[in-house]
Amino acid sequence: MFDSSRRRTLKTLACCSAAIAVPNLVFGKMNASDVKRWDKEFDAVVVGSGFAGSAAMLSLLDHGITNCIMIEKMQYLGGNSAYSGGSMAVAGTPIQERDGIKDDPESQIKDTLKSGHDLNDKELVREMIYKRKQRHIIF
Repeated sequence: MFDSSRRRTLKTLACCSAAIAVPNLVFGKMNASDVKRWDKEFDAVVVGSGFAGSAAMLSLLDHGITNCIMIEKMQYLGGNSAYSGGSMAVAGTPIQERDGIKDDPESQIKDTLKSGHDLNDKELVREMIYKRKQRHIIF
């Protein structure tokens, strides 16, 4: 008898390995000479078009900085924020309260720092969570 979960895992690994290898086999390796020269200058470059990148771009435009560009690695705007379905974590919402879920801003701060491997700016995380809470976002 065989272990179906083991067989499934091996198939998945084989498919992933093939998917990683195919671009190099089909297109070959990329060299520095393959990259087009880009010599434009901007006052600001926003990297990423997710929630943070979009907010940064709007802030630049609001402050009159129009010689700016936003770049995105994905083929669509929204970056990882769009990939995640646009969801975001908020602690202590009326829905959580209604469903009996015990959560609070301090727990969210701990979770955010943990998911960021404690590389986050702790004061900025604290401000993000408490300022958002003060604005009474209701879902």
